[in-house]
Amino acid sequence: MGRSLVKGVLFHQDNAPVHMSFTAMAAIHDCVFNLIDHLPYSPALAESDFHLFPKLKAAISGTHFQSDDDVILAVDGFLTSQDKEALAAEQGNPIPDKPIVFMKPTTSYITEGQAIQIPKASTCLFFEVELGVVINKTCKNVKSTDIDDFIGGFVLVLDMTAKDFQDEAKRKGQPWCLAKGFDTACPVSDFIEKHKVPDYNDIRLWLKVDGRIKQDSSTSDMIFCIPDVISYISQYMTLEEGDVVITGSPAGAGPVVAGEIIEAGLADIVSMKFRVESGGH
Repeated sequence: MGRSLVKGVLFHQDNAPVHMSFTAMAAIHDCVFNLIDHLPYSPALAESDFHLFPKLKAAISGTHFQSDDDVILAVDGFLTSQDKEALAAEQGNPIPDKPIVFMKPTTSYITEGQAIQIPKASTCLFFEVELGVVINKTCKNVKSTDIDDFIGGFVLVLDMTAKDFQDEAKRKGQPWCLAKGFDTACPVSDFIEKHKVPDYNDIRLWLKVDGRIKQDSSTSDMIFCIPDVISYISQYMTLEEGDVVITGSPAGAGPVVAGEIIEAGLADIVSMKFRVESGGH
């Protein structure tokens, strides 16, 4: 499948030392990584919607693509960990007083039809269903009350986590990069038009494993509401058109093993399925 890549910026977890090399790195309140991220082309992202994303329109209309079927839309990505109180309790984490942010690299993204691969040496893979918010214009030092004007649409996301890697990193005060950024760690849905989500501050997120409900909650249960998360990031980093803020998971995150099927959805608006396989890459 062909791909077009543009600049990407992702955040790393708060207060963690960094000992690695990426395309570029700058220090602000949290560590910032300049990497490349991309989301899938979706027929649902109709021509009428491209007025929101002229840079994306230019990417898929370029002569370097043979057809729209070969396109993965390129966007910048931000990922924040927005644990709800119950999730913080079940994972043994203190409730944060500000958003915790971390990164997922290019190769972590997959779309429906591809499999989630358990990374090598990991014995504990966790699922987390999340809502991703697509930014539609430059967003810098924006108040929470004004954030709605900067939202162009949404995507559904699975934040797959190698929990054993994460636990070890926490004990050693190290970054979560391997735990959160391994290949296939970020399955994503098609683009969801903004008007299809009536209230992103109170919308159902659900997840099943082999048909059994594991997560079922609302974005209204978040410790920090979505406008506050985006506003917080914009105080330190300019969000640009096409950036994605992945806003966190409800309680119920848990383990999966090879052979199981994860199905997740945003209310009855969109759903997606992924098979879990062993072996890594």
